[in-house]
Order: sequence, then C-alpha cells, then structure tokens
Amino acid sequence: MTTPEMNDPSGELDRLLSDLPADLPLDEQKFAEDLMRQAQSNPPDSRFVEDLSNRLWLRHPANKPSMFKLRNFWLAFAGGAAAILILLFGLPFLRQPIPPVAVSNVTPSVVTSQVALVPTIVPTELPFLPLLGPSSVQASVNLSEQFPNAQWTLQANLPSDPTSAKVYRSVNRPEVSLENIRDLADKFGLKGQIYSRGSGQQDFISYIVIDGLSELDVFGQNMSFTFRPDVTRENDNHTVSLPFQQRAEVAVAFMKSRGLLDFDYSVEPGKLNTNEVYISRRMDGKYALLFTEPTSPEYVVNVAGDGTIQSIRGQTLNLQEAGIYPIRSAAEAWKDLISGNISGRFGYQVASYYPPVNSQSWVVRYTAGQKVETIGTPQSVPSADGGQAIVMMDNLILEGSLPQIAADNEQVMHITGTMKSENVLIVETIEPASIPLEDMGFLGTLTVTGQSASISTLDGRTLPIANPPAGLPDKEPASISGFLRQDGIIQWERIFAGPEMCASFSSGFSYSDAGNGGGGGGGGGGGGNGEGDMCLKYPNLHGNTTTGGFDNLQPGDSLVNPAAVVTPYKTGDSIDGLVVEINGYMLVKTNGTRVPQFYGNVFDNNGELEWSANLQGDRLTGLENQLHMMVRLWGTYRQAKNSPEIIVDRYERVDPAEKIGVWQGSIEANSIDGKNVFVLTTLDGTKYILRSSLRLPPQAFENNDQNAGGLNTVEGVLLPEKMGGYPVIRDVMNMNGRPQGDIQPQSTQMMEIGPDESVVDLISGQVNINNARLVYLLMDFAGGHLPEDHPARVLQPLWEFSGSLQDGRSVSLFVQAVDEKYIR
Repeated sequence: MTTPEMNDPSGELDRLLSDLPADLPLDEQKFAEDLMRQAQSNPPDSRFVEDLSNRLWLRHPANKPSMFKLRNFWLAFAGGAAAILILLFGLPFLRQPIPPVAVSNVTPSVVTSQVALVPTIVPTELPFLPLLGPSSVQASVNLSEQFPNAQWTLQANLPSDPTSAKVYRSVNRPEVSLENIRDLADKFGLKGQIYSRGSGQQDFISYIVIDGLSELDVFGQNMSFTFRPDVTRENDNHTVSLPFQQRAEVAVAFMKSRGLLDFDYSVEPGKLNTNEVYISRRMDGKYALLFTEPTSPEYVVNVAGDGTIQSIRGQTLNLQEAGIYPIRSAAEAWKDLISGNISGRFGYQVASYYPPVNSQSWVVRYTAGQKVETIGTPQSVPSADGGQAIVMMDNLILEGSLPQIAADNEQVMHITGTMKSENVLIVETIEPASIPLEDMGFLGTLTVTGQSASISTLDGRTLPIANPPAGLPDKEPASISGFLRQDGIIQWERIFAGPEMCASFSSGFSYSDAGNGGGGGGGGGGGGNGEGDMCLKYPNLHGNTTTGGFDNLQPGDSLVNPAAVVTPYKTGDSIDGLVVEINGYMLVKTNGTRVPQFYGNVFDNNGELEWSANLQGDRLTGLENQLHMMVRLWGTYRQAKNSPEIIVDRYERVDPAEKIGVWQGSIEANSIDGKNVFVLTTLDGTKYILRSSLRLPPQAFENNDQNAGGLNTVEGVLLPEKMGGYPVIRDVMNMNGRPQGDIQPQSTQMMEIGPDESVVDLISGQVNINNARLVYLLMDFAGGHLPEDHPARVLQPLWEFSGSLQDGRSVSLFVQAVDEKYIR
C-alpha cells in the first residue's frame, strides 16, 4: 500500500503499533488503525497458543523458566502479525472478468449418487447470507486473473445432488465458568480442585484441574481444552506407533465413553504426528466440516504405541441451524468459477504436508521417598473454587517451607527435597539459582555408546548425560531440558529426540475488504525450524497451508436482511447537480493495469456525512484530479444490493478556485463559540479551526496526545467561512513528523491497492482437479472471540474442488453453493 510520496510505510506501521503518531495520509492511517483494531479483537486460537508454547519449549529448552510468559508475548505478536498478514495477502484489487483459461472437460459427466439428497424445502423470507469474496464494488479478480500462471484441468465427475442444504451459525462457545469446567472434568473422571493461571491478558486466563497425575487445562473464553491422563508420561513415549485403524478404535472408544462424541463424525490420521487421530463432525451426518487451521480439528487424540491415551486436545462447537437453502449444482459452480461469472468470489487453500513423524521423548519419573535436586521457575497457582493456592514448577507441586512465590514469578530457583508422591515434592532447600541460561537447556546431536550418551550442542560443546535413559537414538537431533552440574554433566529432566525436532508446520488465514476499511485475520501453526547441523539429515520436514479469499467477511455486518441506505432518491431517479466530495483509490490488477474507483460523499448543512454513493459509468475521466474537491454530479441513481450508485453523465467543480492547501504548525484543543474544536497554529502564528473537529465527541478533546510530539502537517481546503473570527479549514489529512517545508500535497494522490506477488504465484503450472464435494468450512479462526454478528460465524455449504499441483502440494477451491438470490 503505497503512494508516490511514501514508498516505505513500514516504519510508520511500527510507529502506529507503538502508539506513536505516524506520517500517513488520513485515509491510510485510518485503514491501518482499523487493521490493528481487528488484529486486537481476533487473538489466535488458544489451543494453538498452548501447542506453540509446548513446541517452542521442545526446541528451545533453555527458555523453560519463561514459559509462563510465552503466551503474553505470542498474543502481543499475533495482533501485529494479523495486520501484516492482511497487508501481505488480503488487500483486494481490481478484478474485471477476462476470457476464461483453457480447461479440459468443461462439460463434466454427472454422477447422481455421490452426495445424499437433502429434502427440498422452498425457503420463505430466509435472510441473506454473507458474500464470500470481495464486494461487487471492488470489481474483484476472477480465477484466471488471481492465478494467471495456472492451467486448470477438471478430471472429476461432478455430483448433481443435493439441491438444498442447511446453513448453520457458530454461536458463542460455552462460557468458561467453574460449573462448565467441573462438568468437563467430571467427564474425564477428575475430582480435584480448579485452579486459575493468568497470562497477563484478562481474556486469556486458563484453568487447571489436578487430580493425582491427571490434569485438565481449559483455555481462554471458549472451553477449548487439553486433557492429560498422566502428566508424568505424556511426553515419555518412544514406542512405535500403532497402525491407524487401531489408534482410531482406541480414540473413538475413549471419547464415546466420556460422552464427547454425541454427533456424526469422521476419523482420519493426524497430519503432523504418527500418534495422532483427528476427529471432526459431519454436518447433517453427511458433509465434511473443514477448518481454516487444518491441524486443529474438533478433537486431536494422541494414542501411545502401547494403546494408552497420552493426551486429548479439543474444542466445543456450538452450532445452530439457520435454515435450509436451495443450492446450485456443482457443475454450475464450476462453470461460474472458470468463466469468471462470479468474479473473485471464491476461496482457496493450498497445503503442503510432510509425512507424520514419530515423536520420541523421555521424562524423569519420580517415586515417593526419592531425593531430588532440580532447577526451575516455581509459580503460585491460586484456587478458583475457594481452596488453597498451590505452587507449581512444570508438572511438580511444591510443598514445604516456601518463600513468597508470585503468580508471575520469573526467578529461577535451585531446589532440593524429597518426593511425597510421583508429582509432589516436599521442598527442603530453595534459593535463587546462579546457573547461566545456556546451562539450563541444550540443543544438538546425540552420540550413544553402550550405556553412555552425550550431546554435541550447537555452541560447540560436547556434554555427557547423567544416567541416560534406555533407547536414546544415536546421531539424532535432540533437545534436553535440565541443568549442567558443577562436574560438567547434564542432569536431565526431559529429552526429545528424532526427526520431530526438525519438523515445522505453519498456517495462515487472512481477509480484508478495502471498501469497508479493512478486515481481520489470523494465523497459526506449530513446530520450529531445524537448528544448524543437527537437522541436515532432515531437510524436508516442513509443511504449511495458506487459506485466502473470503474477503468480504466484515465484523459488524448484519446477518439478517440488510436495510437499504436511506437517500432522497429511488432507482431510476435523475441526479441533477448533486453536490458531493470526491474520494477514490486506484485498484491495480495482476497484469499491472490501473483502474480508478470513485465514490462521492454527501454532507448536510452542518458538515455531517449523510450518505455515500459509488460512482459508475464511462464518463469518470479526470475525477482523479478532483480528489477531496466538491463537485456537482448529473446522472442516474440506482441501488445495487442496497448500496447507492450513481451512473455519472457529467460533473463540474462547485468552485473552480478551490484547491488543496498545506499548513504546518501545532494543534491544540480549544473552545470557541461554546464548541470544542482543534485549532491549528501555523509557523507564522496564524490560527485556523479544523472543521473535522466540529463533529467529534467531547471525549476526543480530553487527550491531545495524537497531535503532540512535534510538527503537525494539515492538508485541506480553506473555506470562506469563519468561526469566532478564525478561518476554517475543511481538513482531509493530518500527520505528524513530516519535515518542515515539505508542503507538497499528498492527499491528491490516489492510494493504490493491489495484489501481493506471493499470492499471485501461490498457484501456477498444471492443476488437476480430481474431486468435488459439498463441504462446510469453519472460519471461526478466533476461537469464539468473534462478535455474534460476525459473518465468519455463518457456516455455509460450499462446493470444494480439490486436486494437486505439479510440485505435489494439494489445492482446494471453494465456491458458495447457496443460490445467488440469497447472497448479498
């Protein structure tokens, strides 16, 4: 997103993220601020944060003392990352239909038995469904423009059924309450107390139920959870994985015995780990429910090689039926997609998965009466249900004579004591540890000789391992948590080894709609990149998935039939000299073609915005020279899906002498004629009133920090009117930090919105589409944080056309299945 005057806005984005004034045009600054607000309101899925914490710990054991703080860092990072993802992937651009690409087998054979028929119901007064894809105002790009280097070949028999399908809404997840936590704990047979663990963010407090060696963690606001039957052996597994069929039988039997499979479901192997089983519901008993984070379905069950449950990660979906809608056939959807009839209204997902790896890990297991010396970061965990707080360090509960320990303690302590049970340590001595950070965690390559083992670390040391466990693999990458004793030997607590150390997976989902001022997005994934020479033997264990499109999902859009914008006109009326302020931006197509998009703002006598209309027609030439000018329009009015449009016949400037001026100086809040205003005092001492401030609420004048911090540059039009004796500027841009003397107007330049090359090149070459099916794609990427009226909460039937690329990646294209008349 650039203008000719600002070729590198990245520094300004950094200033905005740091709550500093940014040298951006007013419309771009508003756009960026909207993006950041969306990022803050869409935190990452809490299950992903927990999984990432565990994986980062695995790969960076030296950071163990700070793990309780990791989630704070990630949530802060994710907010900025969401905005960056949008800027990179989500900005819409001009997309006029062009001739379709050559496609073989465009007239597919039809198989009528592939999808079960849903009883046809003639809907009456069904609400509109959110458009999946950029709004019609954006003139969105079609398939061949979005991916100009791809050649599509249809090799699938397209189903003709069903002719109607249900639509669902994802309503708020169950409240994270003590009652709901207790109900969930009861399902797993846990009777222990409930404790709370804060993360520094009020909306991300986790809860833990401890019952002996069993533990249930409930995260965030949405009752997503992780259950571990035995915390001392969750990661103590180095056996060969069971065949998938056996794993699936164990997982399903366990989940059913706990009352967690009260819906139709499908089971598939995990994508990342050979011990995993994925369980997802089937909508209406027939259709797959997909996720924008494909490695986080409803349930992930980890089954050890001996057939025991190691862990269960899950979320609780709350779906409500929203009606039965008629749908177009798969053949019609494919034809519209290929021909460009639906323009850019499609979604896509491109994925690359590495073969699942077998996790190998060892954990020190304690017995009652055992003497223990350890190092870690103990933290106080308060009771949530009226009991006593406990002190925990990793999976150990500390008892005895302890100093005051805070919930956010970060001090590493050296502890000795005697085990009361397998996970309760009676502390005898506790004092601050003086061990360097690099001596508390180790990454490198194992060497195993007989009963001895050592690790060659990334910093060039070779360190022996005290009493190494049996079965450690030779010449394999490893991560060891523990500490280096004074005799130079590692006292280990956990060891992770094998190819999983070098495996990584990332995923991302983004959307935006520039017409509405921006969007939101999310990203997720797990794993860490291979470290140095230790991963040379595993160079290809990297996977990722990218989901795009669906750009019109905007927070606040109503999920009921929208009311038309109220104007003095109706469709077909003549427009005769209507005065508007011209605004617009330049849409850039993938082939470099630049096409301007214009709209006009209509204001009342007090300068308040009444309504806006998109300007259409072939007589708009020269409007790019009228940005922020008041012009009169002649033409014809119409409503396009309840949005005003004017087909312009001609226009003229209201005041030919009107022009954009530039002033520099300081801005202060003041009261003039009984009204709160912002006053600009220029460098020569002249004072001006900024007209935009007349429309601001009182609280806007309570803090003038946004205008403090140096020179202010204001662009606008000097009006003939005065207020309290001061001239008035109809200001259109206000920025800080611009150099003194830089008075070249920037607001007269068209902001450019165009594609990112990484998206254009995401799909290229021969693409074979070999499967078509009706699916539902859950885009509730914020894990229950989305507002109730967010369009991403609408779970619609989609036609999925899937296949593969020449490089082996999988690809899916998604087209709305619901009949066009129910889509807005």
